[in-house]
Amino acid sequence: MKQLSIIIVLLAPLFLSNVCFSQVIADAGTDRAFCSSDWEEASIGGNPSAIGGTEPYSYAWSAEYKYAGRTYTASHMLVDTTVANPVFSSYFHDSAVFHLTVTDSKDSIAYDSVKVRFSEYIICLGDCRDEISIGDSAKLGHCIVGGIPPFQYSWTPEESISDPTSESPWVKPKSTTLYELVLTDSIGCQTQFYCKVWVDTLGSDFAPIGSKWYYGYAENPLGGPEFGYLLVESVRDTVIDEHIARVLTKTYYASNGSSHDRGYEFVYTEENKVYYIKDQRSFLLYDFTAETGDTLNFRETFGGSYSSDTTFTMVVDSTNFIWVDGMELKRIHLRDIEGRWDLYNTHIEKLGNIPYMFPQIDLWCDAGCYNPLRCYSDHRIDYKFGYYECDELRTGIYEQHLTNRVRISPNPTSNVVNFFFEHPNYTNSVLQLFSLDGNLVSEIVVWDQNVSVDISGYKPGVYFYNWIITENEVEAGKFVVE
Repeated sequence: MKQLSIIIVLLAPLFLSNVCFSQVIADAGTDRAFCSSDWEEASIGGNPSAIGGTEPYSYAWSAEYKYAGRTYTASHMLVDTTVANPVFSSYFHDSAVFHLTVTDSKDSIAYDSVKVRFSEYIICLGDCRDEISIGDSAKLGHCIVGGIPPFQYSWTPEESISDPTSESPWVKPKSTTLYELVLTDSIGCQTQFYCKVWVDTLGSDFAPIGSKWYYGYAENPLGGPEFGYLLVESVRDTVIDEHIARVLTKTYYASNGSSHDRGYEFVYTEENKVYYIKDQRSFLLYDFTAETGDTLNFRETFGGSYSSDTTFTMVVDSTNFIWVDGMELKRIHLRDIEGRWDLYNTHIEKLGNIPYMFPQIDLWCDAGCYNPLRCYSDHRIDYKFGYYECDELRTGIYEQHLTNRVRISPNPTSNVVNFFFEHPNYTNSVLQLFSLDGNLVSEIVVWDQNVSVDISGYKPGVYFYNWIITENEVEAGKFVVE
């Protein structure tokens, strides 16, 4: 026992000298990785950041980080570079090395360093979407960069997904579905990404739910300025006679600001042909498979028989392709071979008819009062035709008259159309001629009571004219070019 006491007495001074007079040691902590979203709670340094030596200690953190052509120091990235465990003033891209210098009260100096990395995700701009017909499949993807691999993927909803833990799984939804991806990296940092798959339950892309057509509305069956507009909108699906059909509402907006419900229409698609259901019968509305020389039978339009069984025949004069909002669409030009008014003459794939959409006869002015399509939009297309705004109401601008003060001859015509103005203020008035698609084809300042217009270069069809007598007075009408 005496020997043990002697040993303790001899070792105690040695132990105390090692503690009190040892070299100071700096501890910058272990290399760390933080989520960029948690940067406000992130700090560096050991626990503690200095031992040994003689307290108190002074701390100095330094760093040099280069990004986008600029150099950043520790003072740019840390709130205080003179404390033992500084916090960050913001997060930074990639990684940086921070150096710690510890000085004790005896001016002994120690050094250490730590590497810090922030896990940051960058998600591309724009929507992730795919469009399929019912029964088809699509492959989900994402455009996320950053994070610290390896990653874990979790897609929802899991129904119809081949593997919800795959980076790019296959899906086969029965209806339009928004898929969410939760991406988790190796340190638990997460981000979300969304991808929408549009399912065309009709088997084609015509009249997707939410699509809208704005047609001009003349409020004068003989033509003239577009005072109001008629809105056609695809609102939902339904089943009629075993056909999955789209329900389209029609609303007329008058120049006085009032609105009028014009009822419903029902359309369905088979093999890129569009049909509409009326009087418990199906009528061809559009055939986007038609080629030059084909003949197509349509339901009788306004101006003909009021029998729902009556149809008329048109021939395809030509077809071509146009670019509409980044998509190549087929355009079909038709001609009424029975020589009647050619109001049903231009069909564009996905959009429909330019003059008016339905050959409606029980609400006669839905066809007779149309001016051409102003605008069309759906989840992919946002396209404007002509010079009127989509929902513009031209209230109180003109006082319209029928054309009893304008005589036209010949009508129909093929080479020249003559206008005779029976109004004392014909001088310095303006005569405007419009094609059926709403384009201004000619504008003439009137100086003589008789005006002849060469229309030999005009395409066959119906044309409108406005004779602007004064700012508030317009004569309006139509003529036909054969």
